[in-house]
Amino acid sequence: MDKNEFLDLEMDAQLEKLNSLLAEGKDKNEAAEAVGCDLKLLMQNGLIFVKDKFMGKAFRGYGTAKSSANEHKHEGAIIAEKGADVNLT
Repeated sequence: MDKNEFLDLEMDAQLEKLNSLLAEGKDKNEAAEAVGCDLKLLMQNGLIFVKDKFMGKAFRGYGTAKSSANEHKHEGAIIAEKGADVNLT
């Protein structure tokens, strides 16, 4: 399985795959490499390693720079929608 195939899976399927690799005797780094990722990329996608297993964050994406529906005006800075004309003067 390559990185893109793994990242396209739902979180439950990702966790099942990673934890099954741990059950086979791989360590956390080997499990991550087996799905084409490293620990940093897994963490950026909401998958964390706690004690002896992988777990999912309740709210995926807060550790990433991906845009979400939470953008708003903040102290004069306007975060524009994609494709909008923005005047920064």
